[in-house]
Amino acid sequence: LRQIFNIEKVNVAYAYLENDITLDDDLRILGDSDQRGKTLYLCLNGHTLNLGQYFIWVGYMDCTLYLCDCSAQKTGTVSGGSKGCVSVDDAGNYNATFNMYSGTLRGGNRTGCGGGVEIVNGTMNMYGGTIANNTAQKGGVIYSECGGTINLAGGTISGNKATNGDGGVINMAG
Repeated sequence: LRQIFNIEKVNVAYAYLENDITLDDDLRILGDSDQRGKTLYLCLNGHTLNLGQYFIWVGYMDCTLYLCDCSAQKTGTVSGGSKGCVSVDDAGNYNATFNMYSGTLRGGNRTGCGGGVEIVNGTMNMYGGTIANNTAQKGGVIYSECGGTINLAGGTISGNKATNGDGGVINMAG
C-alpha cells in the first residue's frame, strides 16, 4: 500500500483492501515542490489496516486522504499504533486534508499528542465513521495546533482518553 506514492508522477491513487494488511513503514501521502496535490482514496472494504509502530501521514503541498469503508458491514478499521492513527501535518502551507466518511480509527496509543488524529497546519473533515479507544498525553481523539482546522459533521467518537487529563477528546493548542 505505501508503495503507491513512491511511484513518480502518480498524483491520484485508489486503494481498495482485499485483505487485512500490516504496514512495515509509515504510509505517506506527501507532495513536493514539483508534485503538489497527491490524493489517496482508501477504502477499507471491511478489512483492517494494522499500523503497528507506524502511522498514516498526510503531508504538505496540498495532499488529501479520503477514508471510507465501502463494505456492507462497515467493519473496516485502521488499527493504530505507537504514533497514533493519522497525522495531517502540513508544515506550512495549510492545505493538507483528511476526509473521513466511514471506517474506524481505533487503538492509537501515542506518547505525544493526538491518539486518533494529529493536525498541524491542516484540516480534518469528519462526515461519518468512528474514532474510538485511542490514547495520547493530549488529545486522545484529535490534537490540533498551529492553525489546524477540525470540521465534525457526523460520525461517532467514544472511549478515548488523554493520559495527562488534557483534552481527552479534542485538544486545541496555539
